[in-house]
Amino acid sequence: MPGCESDEPCQRCASYRIGVTHMLSDVTVYWHYCTGHFRTETQRLDASEWFDVVETESLS
Repeated sequence: MPGCESDEPCQRCASYRIGVTHMLSDVTVYWHYCTGHFRTETQRLDASEWFDVVETESLS
C-alpha cells in the first residue's frame, strides 16, 4: 500500500484513493491519502478550478 501523498509531512500509509481529472485533460490521475489528510485534500481538490474529483475509494 502506498504512503500518504499529502503536501504536509506524513509517514502514514494511505487509506483512501482520490481520482481526479485536470481541466485540460480527460485522463484520471489517482492520489493516495491517509485518513487524517483525506478529507482536507478532497475539499481542496474539489474547490480547485483546475481539478475535478471524479472518484473516491477506501483502500481498507
